[in-house]
Amino acid sequence: MDFSLQALQKISAFTQNLTLNLEPVYGIILAFVVYNENKYLSKWFYYGFGLILLAVVLQMLRVIKSRKDLVSVR
Repeated sequence: MDFSLQALQKISAFTQNLTLNLEPVYGIILAFVVYNENKYLSKWFYYGFGLILLAVVLQMLRVIKSRKDLVSVR
């Protein structure tokens, strides 16, 4: 069975899609760490980056809360 199908059995399609769409963000983080490429970025980049991270954190909190709600119903 394909790994993406196995992942969809455990997480929502939205969460999997969010993870795949964050690949450019992962690349930017690696560029910061490995090549020290953050010296030419403006404050607007950091605002946008913060919004992306906030969206990811809120989504993960929503997933955790919905799983807790499912467990308490059973």
